[in-house]
Amino acid sequence: MTDHRYHVFVQLKTEENMRALVLDLSKQDVQKKVCKPYVAGGNIFVSSVTTSSSEIRRLEVVRSALASQDELRRIVREHEEISKITRETGQMILGPWRGNDVLDLLEDCENVTADFIKDSPGAGTIGTKIYALLHNQWVTGVGLLVIGVLIGRYFGVSA
Repeated sequence: MTDHRYHVFVQLKTEENMRALVLDLSKQDVQKKVCKPYVAGGNIFVSSVTTSSSEIRRLEVVRSALASQDELRRIVREHEEISKITRETGQMILGPWRGNDVLDLLEDCENVTADFIKDSPGAGTIGTKIYALLHNQWVTGVGLLVIGVLIGRYFGVSA
């Protein structure tokens, strides 16, 4: 099985275009360094740059079989082959030359965002959801009432 590389791209609320957040991560690193803080609503720290989850409009995770630079070289080779074929046949293909920008990875690699991100930013992890539930005033009140009734029954006090 191929060891896939994962690349994370974001679009901030203050920007119009997507940009690379981090390239060439393992699946575990994407979970730990990007997804966990994103879902928890915290800050994502990458190469001494901090990105707040609240600033992110869109986040995409793509997977490739090769490292980003090797994948971009593969894209360039494919486009050179297409260019060669079009010159030989006399056909003209309109479109941008590909493989010179890391954003080309967004289109050429498999989008696996849904495998990593299930909730919106700040939705919280399971731990933060349990913590919030236990600190709900109704849950706390009912819990204390149940504990009080159980203690009363244990000591034989009837209401």
